[in-house]
Amino acid sequence: MQFDPVDHGRRGSAELYLEEPSEITTIRDVLRPIEDGDSTIDVNLSVLPANRNRFNVDLLAGHPHFAIIEDRLSAAWQQLRARDTQGFRQTNWNNLLRNALHDRYDLAMYDLGPSLGSISQNNRYANTLYVLTLIVGSPLPRS
Repeated sequence: MQFDPVDHGRRGSAELYLEEPSEITTIRDVLRPIEDGDSTIDVNLSVLPANRNRFNVDLLAGHPHFAIIEDRLSAAWQQLRARDTQGFRQTNWNNLLRNALHDRYDLAMYDLGPSLGSISQNNRYANTLYVLTLIVGSPLPRS
C-alpha cells in the first residue's frame, strides 16, 4: 500500500488521480468517508493489479490528497486522547482496512512517508511488525 502522501515512489500514477471516478481505488477513496466526517472507511477495493505496475505486486495506490486527510486524522488523535468515541472510531481505520484485506492477502506492506505524523503513528499501533527508518543523530520517537 502506497501511503506516502506525496507518492514519490510511483511515476505515471497521475491517471489514477485525474480520472473521476477511476476504476482503481486509491487511499483517498478508502478514507473519503473519514474525510467527510464519518467513522468508517470504504472497503470496496479495486487495487492496481501486479501486471499493471512496475512493482509486480497488487497495489493500493497513494494519492496527493492523502496529506490533507492526515489533518483530519491528526484531529481524531486529539479526540482519542480526550476519550472521545468519534476519535477512536476514526483512528481505527487502519484496523478496518487490514481486516478487509485479510482474506485476500497473506501479507500487506505499507509504504509510508518519513514523518512521525498521524498516518505513521496509526500504522505503528495497528500493525504487528514495522520498520521505522531514522536519520542518524535524530532523537528516537517516544510512545
